[in-house]
Amino acid sequence: MANENKTKVSQLGIINVQALVSQTPSVVALREEEMKKRGELQQWVNGVNQEIAAEADTAKKAELTQKYQTELNERQQKMQAEYVEKVQKIDAEILKLIENVAKKENVEYIFNTGSLLFGGKDLTQQAIDALKK
Repeated sequence: MANENKTKVSQLGIINVQALVSQTPSVVALREEEMKKRGELQQWVNGVNQEIAAEADTAKKAELTQKYQTELNERQQKMQAEYVEKVQKIDAEILKLIENVAKKENVEYIFNTGSLLFGGKDLTQQAIDALKK
């Protein structure tokens, strides 16, 4: 009868998500890609500004400014949409990786390091190691 009253104790795990994310290759690649795209966009803006500045006709200058402002907005929106899509995909991959590590380590619940004040099994290194496989 004593066994019937036993409650199951859940294993808690913690992961330093920030450390994991910072070492995720797809995150590093995305940061580099975004820096490159921003540099290219800045070069385009610099060229456009030179073209506008070189235009003597005030009406033509205003027309060019409006045209390029619209194009800039479109480019920025496209970059933002692509970035959000990539981040969502990376988030899903990281979540799946954490889930797999938790299952492997027989941990029922995972908390971010900052969310748990005491206890729990730290699985950060196991998750980082799983990234490298």
